[in-house]
Amino acid sequence: MSGNNGRSDPKKIKYPVNYQLKLIMDNAIPADENIKNISAKLNELQIKFGSFNSRLSAKSTYISFGVMVRIISAEQFKILYHELKDVKGLKTAF
Repeated sequence: MSGNNGRSDPKKIKYPVNYQLKLIMDNAIPADENIKNISAKLNELQIKFGSFNSRLSAKSTYISFGVMVRIISAEQFKILYHELKDVKGLKTAF
């Protein structure tokens, strides 16, 4: 078994790549504001992205968003996850 916890080795990924980014957000923040905050971060990082889809959690505490993004390098991937932590209401991204 490899030491990368089942994840693909980023060095083996052929960039650019389209990637389905999934984000779990606090549903106390309106969905349109969550999308605006995520979009602003993607624009700031100059990452192209498509339309958002969303789904509420069973108790409506959280809302999950999915969005297709275009990642051009392993470095951009790393920066994306580092910078996402600053998005208001973000609980996790994968």
